[in-house]
Amino acid sequence: MIINNKQINIWRGQDIPPTLYHLWLYNESELKIYNGVEWITVIDSINIAERLVELSDKIDNLRDDFETKTVNGKLIKNNPILNSGDINNTVNGTYINTESLANNLQKIDKLLVTQILE
Repeated sequence: MIINNKQINIWRGQDIPPTLYHLWLYNESELKIYNGVEWITVIDSINIAERLVELSDKIDNLRDDFETKTVNGKLIKNNPILNSGDINNTVNGTYINTESLANNLQKIDKLLVTQILE
């Protein structure tokens, strides 16, 4: 039985999966799914099973990268919110330069101040 809009995990090994909501990679060559009554084989091919193992390994690697990768020094796993001080500009012009966005915005703000001369 396939349930839509639910997370499903891949279980690898000889032992029956701990829940019925797994795809079961049995003996590294059969893909089984629970049909509501019993575990049935839906794919019996070593090639497809090997591709599933490769895919599972790549997902594990992405998970590892997620733990260590950063954006401007902030861990991605912390769902960082970058503020204007975190973003650097690559353009170098008359009023705007390669400083942070925050510094460039302050310069623009000063340029836009209306001054009354007496």
